[in-house]
Amino acid sequence: MVYRLGIKTNRVKEMINITLAIQNVVRKSKVVSGTVLVFIPHTTASIIITENTDPDLLKDILWKYSELVPRNTTFDHLEGNSDSHILSTLVGNSVQLIIAKNSLWLGPWQSIYYVELDGPKGREIWVKITADSTTEDIPDEAIFIE
Repeated sequence: MVYRLGIKTNRVKEMINITLAIQNVVRKSKVVSGTVLVFIPHTTASIIITENTDPDLLKDILWKYSELVPRNTTFDHLEGNSDSHILSTLVGNSVQLIIAKNSLWLGPWQSIYYVELDGPKGREIWVKITADSTTEDIPDEAIFIE
């Protein structure tokens, strides 16, 4: 199953928490156990998983992106957004997560973020859900490998 979600950004560089939207797609799919792939079909945007509790962290991440690849550096690309293309290749355009009990399995502080690197723009997020071939679910308790 593939779902397409629209997203609108307001700034040149921006991070938007999309965890709830992805969770809603998972619930709608009725898949009990499987995986979800969240993919950005754009060359100047990214998807990441990071902490969701401190908004200053998002500012820090965007600041570091700008420090690593400054926007006003002279590049040969004619559109003037080479920094956004470079950052997208460094950060990545997809994440894959576990679905268990018809829910995303994330760590307690984790959320999925859409990262705009060349906005403001209207974009799409593609979500592919794959059900496991068995009905087995992830156990409630952790299994430790020794």
